[in-house]
Amino acid sequence: MNYLLFVYFNDTVEDSEQMTNEIGGSIADQMTSKEVKFMFGDRHAIFHFASALPIDEMAGWIDIIVDDLNCFEYFLLPKPRNSVSNLDKDNLDHLLSLKKTSKKKLTPSPPKLRTNNLKGGESFMDIADLILNFKKKEVYNMTLDELLDKIGKEGMNALSELEKQKLDEYSKSL
Repeated sequence: MNYLLFVYFNDTVEDSEQMTNEIGGSIADQMTSKEVKFMFGDRHAIFHFASALPIDEMAGWIDIIVDDLNCFEYFLLPKPRNSVSNLDKDNLDHLLSLKKTSKKKLTPSPPKLRTNNLKGGESFMDIADLILNFKKKEVYNMTLDELLDKIGKEGMNALSELEKQKLDEYSKSL
């Protein structure tokens, strides 16, 4: 099913592009489309993607992302067959078109972002063309002793999310 996800950032979000990428990366775990199309501004983003999940399960997945990031509200709906908008036709066509979807869940590939080349003043289409081919989950191979040493020296708050996940894995295996 193709979905439109409307995201509204709260006041804690300072970099909407980074947050859009984080949300998109999280959506990729449940995506069946080869790409996600999106548009974003300072306080909002719109995503178009496909997933095999029914809407209630997709909403549950988005709720997990909301709980994890704690910085946005959302509105999720199946992409309608017909819609009306005052967006520029090229921008709207870009947002609403997806490459063919597969029945199987696709493995995300590393992002191909041109964000380092943006200096400001680009057209909307230049920014909208930043289509994510989401990154795979990172693997963290720090030993338990290394994690405990870091906690001892810097404290628990110094651990990254990946380090905390690895620590959690170690605790479950003991």
